[in-house]
Amino acid sequence: MGGPGKVVVVNKQNKIYRWDPYQNTWEELRGATATKASIGADGSIWILTTQRVGGGYSVKRYFHGEWQDAPGGAVSIDTFNKGMLFVANDGRTIFRGKLTSRYANAGGQRQSFTLKTEHHGANKCLEENGGNLSIGDCRYGAANQQWLYDPMQKTIMNASRSNLCLEMDIHRNRLVQRGCQGQQLGNQQWVIDVSRQALRSEFYLYTRKKRKDKGMCLDAAKGGQFVQMYKCHHKGNQRWFFVPTAADKPGEPTDKKVCLRSQSGRFLSVETSTSIAADRTQCGPWEAMSMKDINGNDLRVGDKVSFRSHLGLYVGAQPDGSLLAVAPRLGPWETFTIEQPGKRTGSSIDWGQQVCLFGASHRRYIRAEGGGGNKRKTRADRKKCGNHERFYLTPQP
Repeated sequence: MGGPGKVVVVNKQNKIYRWDPYQNTWEELRGATATKASIGADGSIWILTTQRVGGGYSVKRYFHGEWQDAPGGAVSIDTFNKGMLFVANDGRTIFRGKLTSRYANAGGQRQSFTLKTEHHGANKCLEENGGNLSIGDCRYGAANQQWLYDPMQKTIMNASRSNLCLEMDIHRNRLVQRGCQGQQLGNQQWVIDVSRQALRSEFYLYTRKKRKDKGMCLDAAKGGQFVQMYKCHHKGNQRWFFVPTAADKPGEPTDKKVCLRSQSGRFLSVETSTSIAADRTQCGPWEAMSMKDINGNDLRVGDKVSFRSHLGLYVGAQPDGSLLAVAPRLGPWETFTIEQPGKRTGSSIDWGQQVCLFGASHRRYIRAEGGGGNKRKTRADRKKCGNHERFYLTPQP
């Protein structure tokens, strides 16, 4: 255990699970198997894998949905609340390191993104204006709409005011900017919940009095003129798209990493080339696909698009209605027409909007059976674009 609400375990099959205090369930961390695991107070997860190396078993760290290799081998591992990591090898030599050191911080650079709300129109983003926070027309690349997230400190600051951090005013439940104090001030720490598209205050999670309370989330107040902190309900005005700065608009000439989220909130996942389902709560490496607008330029209704999975294979609709990722090259069966309910051909498509994908050759829509979920299939066998055929176009965080 790494502190309140932070638990990681390994079962007999060497699978790794992390406790999710928001959904009150265990989340499997795929992509690695482990003999031992430990979680630090900062939420970083370290494991000893099942792979034998010199000194014991190889060491890995879980960071933003993927496993990263760490140097050395060990037979024992543990983390402490004071930010220390300890490992011991099979020669009984003990090594110590800081979780915030370069060794522990591989890939931990600040990440730049734009916060786009799903609720107020198709193109509204969080912005900073002279110290005030509001919602305005999205201008991707504008400094006052670029937000920098520090994954180690869990702080967020505006690119134009790097000395100020977003802070939840616990007395007025407002979002403000104040001098950065990092982990010394809990109400400046934030949890980016990609599966629910929520920005949640970490401070409230560990100070709440009622276990059923889901915490406080960033909320676009009615009218969209200001933002506030409000009890999490995960509806439209609390749903945000974390658009990476590099991903100005979807479907430009270069491929964009996207995830497709079904109506139930589950992401389409390519586990193997023959196993595609909308059953994942996170937009991770297996859920991220390279989307290319074959028509080029901005993505518009009626454009032809393709999706290449993390396996390097294209997703295609098969004649029997199945959806597979087996094609090494792009062909007619791997081409889809992107549509939007109620929108005319040629209308611009932006992040966070609902789309339907129509097979160019098979002439059937992709659907998530039952809206997605465990043991639910994803196929390309529907003639109409209904609720189960609609997906939210979500950029990979």
